[in-house]
Amino acid sequence: PQAALDRLTDFLAWQCTDHFIHPTQQRYFVDRDLPTILAHRDVANTTCPGDHAYGLMNTIRSQTLARMAAVPPNLALIAPVQGQSVRAVTQIEAQPSASVTRVEFYIDNVLRATRTAAPYIWRWNTTQASAGQHTVRVVAYNDAGQASQQVTVTVDNTPPTGSVSAPAWVKDPVVTFTISGSNASAVQFSNNWIWSATQLKMQSGVWNQGYTSVWYGPYTCALTAPGEYQVYYRLKTTDHTQSAGIALIDISDNQGQRVYAERILRGVDFVLSNTFEEFSLPLHYTQKSPTCASAGSGDGLEFRIWFSQSGNPALERVAVFSAPQPFSGGAGTVSWRIRDVEGEPQRVVVRLLDAAGNVTEREVTIRLDRTAPVWLERDERTALVQDAGSGLNVQSAEWSSTSDGGVTWTSWQPLTVSASMGTREPVRLEAPAPAGSRVRFRIRDVAGNVSESAPSSRVVLPVVRRQVSQ
Repeated sequence: PQAALDRLTDFLAWQCTDHFIHPTQQRYFVDRDLPTILAHRDVANTTCPGDHAYGLMNTIRSQTLARMAAVPPNLALIAPVQGQSVRAVTQIEAQPSASVTRVEFYIDNVLRATRTAAPYIWRWNTTQASAGQHTVRVVAYNDAGQASQQVTVTVDNTPPTGSVSAPAWVKDPVVTFTISGSNASAVQFSNNWIWSATQLKMQSGVWNQGYTSVWYGPYTCALTAPGEYQVYYRLKTTDHTQSAGIALIDISDNQGQRVYAERILRGVDFVLSNTFEEFSLPLHYTQKSPTCASAGSGDGLEFRIWFSQSGNPALERVAVFSAPQPFSGGAGTVSWRIRDVEGEPQRVVVRLLDAAGNVTEREVTIRLDRTAPVWLERDERTALVQDAGSGLNVQSAEWSSTSDGGVTWTSWQPLTVSASMGTREPVRLEAPAPAGSRVRFRIRDVAGNVSESAPSSRVVLPVVRRQVSQ
């Protein structure tokens, strides 16, 4: 009966409006696309419902959509969220119920854009707005009324401040970095996982989702797995007004058979034309297998940029950083593991990020030295020591003595050394110990490795016999 059909579609219209379901479309369920309003026989080998009821399914779907237009729409503001700090081009995304005829986007009550079909997205160039708080409001309309949602955001396009330092030489690959004078809220590290466009390969005449050229490489196995990373692509375009896709960025390995993440870049994602800007992808790197089984295997991670001549994109570099570590701002310390390679200068790039995502990069060069100073010569009162790695910390030289054959030793005493800090030349240490005692020495290198000499040989004083006159 029509009354039953009306009640059913009224119920479905309520549910579809409340849960943002389009009654005449399909969604992917488990392993296939299925109607959002479906019958038992759509998913199973059955005759349920019967032919007459099943023949009404399209009518039920279309009548549900018509019923949705008779009640005010539902609306959700997906992004940004309340209190968020935003920068550069920020995506404003609304999710209305299926019955809407248009969605309007407002900044501070000024209409900035209108969308009449999905996706209901507008890209706001915040560099044209003043710094500070702004109200983002979206309004959805249908024949029965309207719905609106709004949030307050903070526009911030100023990079964070701050300095980063670390010891020039360390004895452990886990290094403590000191951050000073910073208003950053997070920190990222890169063990120089940075490749310029000239270090990647480029090929034309390939095809992927309409793109005909690609930058690809470097097939790196340098990243530790498992690990969380962010990959940054620095690109520019000649036309930042295009709404069409100008490039597809992705992360893959195993010769492209395993894709971790991808994203389409449009001209309107760029703040300006002919200016390099960064776009990121998350890398949830769970395992290297089956890749990187042998050195130079050519199946490691590659960072691809698929493009065509539309928008004329250009690549400056691709950089991989660790996932952001929270930082409270001001001054503090953060730990990071460098490569476990001794002696070689290691360039570490540190990114300071604020809440909006603005970035300041700092570079630190560090060397690893696990080898303690070596004792070359030893005699009663002196010792010759050398450190060919980080060099001797001459201010750390100390001596101690014993007068009872080593049963007890005096406390360590500072020793003045006439040599320059960090010298790699042999240095002779001499203890001002009393005659007849045994001595030992202790010294560190600049990296902090400590070395203690063996005690000097026991000193035997000659016996002097007095002659007694007769």
